[in-house]
Amino acid sequence: MLRKRRPIVSAVSFPLLGFVGVIAPLLAETESQPAASASTKIQALTNADVVGMVKAGLSDDVILEKIRRSPVAFDVSTEALVSLKTAGVSDQVVKALLARPKGPPALDPRPDIGQAQTTNPVVTSMGHIATVLVKAPTEVLRANTEEVIAQLGGPRVNSGEVGYDAVLVIGIDCGKQRWSFWTGAHFTTCEGSLTIESGGERLWGTTDKERSANEAKAGRKMVERMTTEFVQVWQAARSN
Repeated sequence: MLRKRRPIVSAVSFPLLGFVGVIAPLLAETESQPAASASTKIQALTNADVVGMVKAGLSDDVILEKIRRSPVAFDVSTEALVSLKTAGVSDQVVKALLARPKGPPALDPRPDIGQAQTTNPVVTSMGHIATVLVKAPTEVLRANTEEVIAQLGGPRVNSGEVGYDAVLVIGIDCGKQRWSFWTGAHFTTCEGSLTIESGGERLWGTTDKERSANEAKAGRKMVERMTTEFVQVWQAARSN
């Protein structure tokens, strides 16, 4: 009489089955997650960024231009609007926040901004620069740089990924705070640099230093001086 064979299950099978039961959901979860983007997304402008620009003394025109050109994620609740007003934000800027609470940059209808240019040409001299892209450590310093360029009649500023001839790079490095024996106050020494590059090649640059108890004020003063020097050199090169 033949006996029915029982399925052979070794002692190793149980741990193996348990391992598969644990790892399978993890693999499925990993596959379902989207791959990380190769490029870092541009940070959306927030209420705090607007307040920071107001505190830095930027004009409404500059702040409105920044809002128009940037992706935004504003909080337009009643409490947030009251906080903006308390922080000194003008009604004109608040209206701009209400008009664009969230979303990508607004399209620029003006033909002279250079949006039709789909590549970034390489120039070999300062006099050939017509449009620049500004890069700075913070949005406030970037807006401050763009404001100085506009006030002094410098080259056109383009905040897009294409459509500029050169990149204006601002660098700020502040040391540790020290105590002054003569003034009896703490201070820090900041060093700044401004470089003009096109196609990865350096066309011109300058450096500056500022000693202050406030790093933000020191950075702003250096940016204004270095940007002014850049515009003067650019204007001289254009006139030759």
